[in-house]
Amino acid sequence: MNKPALCTLIIALLVLSPCHSRADEILVSAATSLANAFNEIGPAYTKQHPQTVVRFNFAASGSLQQQIEQGAPVDVFASASPKEMDALHKKGRIEANTRADFAGNHLVLIAPLQSPLKQWGDLLHPTLEHIALSSPESVPSGRYAKETLIKRGLWTAIQPKVVFGESVRQTLAYVLNGDAGAGVVFSTDAQLEKSRVRVVQQALPGRDHALIVYPVAVVKGAQNVLVARSFTVFLKSPTAQAILARYGFTSPFPSQKQEAPLMEAGSTDWSPLWLSLQVAGFATLLVLPVGILVSWWLAHGRPFPGKTLLETLLALPLVLPPTVVGFYLLMVFGQGTALGQWVNERGLHLVFTWQGAALAAAVMALPLFIRTASAAFAAVEPELLEAGRTLGAGERELLIWVIVPMAYRGVFAGLALAFARALGEFGATLMVAGSIPSRTQTLPLALYASVQAGRNEEAWRYTLLLSITAFLVLSCVGAYQRRVSTRRGER
Repeated sequence: MNKPALCTLIIALLVLSPCHSRADEILVSAATSLANAFNEIGPAYTKQHPQTVVRFNFAASGSLQQQIEQGAPVDVFASASPKEMDALHKKGRIEANTRADFAGNHLVLIAPLQSPLKQWGDLLHPTLEHIALSSPESVPSGRYAKETLIKRGLWTAIQPKVVFGESVRQTLAYVLNGDAGAGVVFSTDAQLEKSRVRVVQQALPGRDHALIVYPVAVVKGAQNVLVARSFTVFLKSPTAQAILARYGFTSPFPSQKQEAPLMEAGSTDWSPLWLSLQVAGFATLLVLPVGILVSWWLAHGRPFPGKTLLETLLALPLVLPPTVVGFYLLMVFGQGTALGQWVNERGLHLVFTWQGAALAAAVMALPLFIRTASAAFAAVEPELLEAGRTLGAGERELLIWVIVPMAYRGVFAGLALAFARALGEFGATLMVAGSIPSRTQTLPLALYASVQAGRNEEAWRYTLLLSITAFLVLSCVGAYQRRVSTRRGER
């Protein structure tokens, strides 16, 4: 064997051979508000325990609770309130003797730097259009915020203005981007962006809301119980407490037992269904004229430089995550942008409205219509078009009286796909319109909210509603196409 081959073999054996000094690893699911502090605490723990790697999964506490209940392979759970930890304890999902409170926080009302707001009562001002809160059903900061607003007698009056974020960081982003004129978040989150937002007023712990306590515990069935226990103990060490204090967290308040709010039992809320049909229908109406013109241009228009680039850009929503498309739309039409302000001045509000949800759904559905319709348009025989031109028909007449009628199957198929895509749209609509019950909360968003709140029966009802509605729509369109095809065959 020559030397190069021998060296290659040795390297391959070294790479593929198992490493006997593999470090221990634990997965910590922690509330979003802990992200910055825990990303520093993790390396600090590893520095003291070199053989251990700490990985984090950050989300709303309610979402993490649901993940753990469903068997997620989590070692440690750190919540932003005792409610989620109590729920896991009742279901036997945590090691009870490892539970400890390790930090506290405050709730604050924030606004942009130039905002005239001075106190909680200013939320009633008629010029304030949107107030950002986290979802009370799954995010502790939202639950504390709602409790505060109720006790201050403001909730009923401001509820029509409220827009909900799926995490405290999303709520903060609504204020940062100018989409909301005020918001309620934890003081630690406000501190992270103190150069862009200001604290208007702090809520009074124990008076406006229950004390904000962060508990931590080892999850039952953890892969590495000893390391997980060690990490929970480390959170109360001087090193970890100093990091938490630097990010604005306080020492843990005396533990307070918090009961989960009772959910009102009742029949299924049908408003997400009607809203979904409204949004999907309007989105389809937006897609139809734009899609037909673009499809005709791509199929029968004159070749031009950049056509391939244009086709690629039009197809991007098919492969981009919907949240990316939603972010682009938010950056274009957000209230903090020039175009967004211009649109708002003309009475067309897109952010946090069903119209904005329809626009986002239309953008996501448009590529499906174009790909289907343009293929059908391209299949129209060129001889028919030339005959029409010979008889004096212009391009518009050819499109209306020849191309569309000859390619009607492709047009209807494209419409069906566009409607179904708009009906199931989630990510882009969430970014642009938020998830506001009875205003922008479509069926997919209502389903997500039900799952995060642990209302599985309601989630099943929404799932079946969405599945049945989509099935019926596609079935009706298919039956109509077969009926039209049969009639034409008889002729």
